[in-house]
Amino acid sequence: MNKTLMFLPALGLTAVFACAAPPARAELFDQDASVAPGAAIASSDVRWMEKAVRAQAAQVEAGKLAQAQGQSGQVRDLGGKLAAANARLSEELTALATRKQVVLPNQPDAAHRDELRKLAGMRAADFDREYFNSSGLKDNEETAKLCADGIDDLKDADLKAYAARTLAALKRQHALLRAVVVVQQ
Repeated sequence: MNKTLMFLPALGLTAVFACAAPPARAELFDQDASVAPGAAIASSDVRWMEKAVRAQAAQVEAGKLAQAQGQSGQVRDLGGKLAAANARLSEELTALATRKQVVLPNQPDAAHRDELRKLAGMRAADFDREYFNSSGLKDNEETAKLCADGIDDLKDADLKAYAARTLAALKRQHALLRAVVVVQQ
């Protein structure tokens, strides 16, 4: 009988924890974006926001790696600038999503995480070139295309304006990347 009594309170605690509110931020479990009930936003816009914020998170992490592991001063400086710029863009999108009652993750997607792990494990001699070719230019171009498509396809006017501002910023980043790549070759 005592065993039963000890078990029941433990079961009650389990039930209390099981019914607790979910975490406030999606990134705790690397979940997809979530939308509050009653939020007036198209599901395609939510998917676009998730792709954009994950791409920016990857660019932030790649920039931090370049700052830490870049062999040339140019790579380290550019990595820091790109990490800071993409962090600002990500913060702006996250704030916009919050106003739209959408919770966004703040981690790169699985493919970018794999790419970042590969980059982090590279030999010093290969790091700069690989950073430019994968995390620098390629990711910048992919995110710019995402924004250009967003300008055409997004339904929400605030998101369209964000996509346009971000595309302009990404074009400036691309010019910086191209300038350094020419020097590196």
